[in-house]
Amino acid sequence: MSTSLFHEIPVHTLFQGGALALWTVIFLVLLLIIVTVVLVITQRNRTAMSGTEMMVGMEGVVRSRIDPEGEVFVNSELWKAQSLGEVIEKGDKVKVRKVNGLLLTVEKIEQKGD
Repeated sequence: MSTSLFHEIPVHTLFQGGALALWTVIFLVLLLIIVTVVLVITQRNRTAMSGTEMMVGMEGVVRSRIDPEGEVFVNSELWKAQSLGEVIEKGDKVKVRKVNGLLLTVEKIEQKGD
């Protein structure tokens, strides 16, 4: 005699009370799809930036006088730097305006009271 788990159980009773669970699973799957699509779209619309491109706008401190070139400490790293035509003294704060390979173009940040 072969017995089956569902042999004597009517089909309509197998899913009785399961409608709520089914709708919950459907809702969660749809929510997951929507969140994934939103995240993908927002990431695709962001501008890709490499390490050096992100440095534009960062601030740093002059480590050796810039006349016309010197060194600055930006983002916990020592970089060669050039100014936009001005002499910048050691210890002055600067802002990165351009990155060309391993050379930063910087300008002095005017301190309040200067």
